Amino acid sequence: MVETAGIKLEEFAHVDYLNHYDNIAKAVINGDFDAGILKDTVAEKFAAQGLRVIHTSPPLPSYVFAVNKNLPAQTIARLKHAMLELKDDTAENKAILTTLEQGYNGFEAANDKDFDGVRKLLAHSRGKK
Repeated sequence: MVETAGIKLEEFAHVDYLNHYDNIAKAVINGDFDAGILKDTVAEKFAAQGLRVIHTSPPLPSYVFAVNKNLPAQTIARLKHAMLELKDDTAENKAILTTLEQGYNGFEAANDKDFDGVRKLLAHSRGKK
């Protein structure tokens, strides 16, 4: 993602993994890091504290739930049904979704085209632009 903004990782004095997007935002605000990669919702959350967005990626899939190809088809179907039926229509369901991200209201089935943006970023990072 950084390289699509025209910056090489080698240009940074230090690169680290901070485990959570909130940690990244706080580290940038505190001056511990010059920049960081965040989800848009986290950038919005910390904007009032001085965090500034300098580049935005194309839309990317958020959470992807995948299963082992050897899982029985019936189990896969039950898991898929459970995920697609999970909506923010009750307090319990909303609490489940909120553990992933504030404002999430459910899931939708993914298709191959949903990952075109990811492919484009990967191709760019490998120099295939």
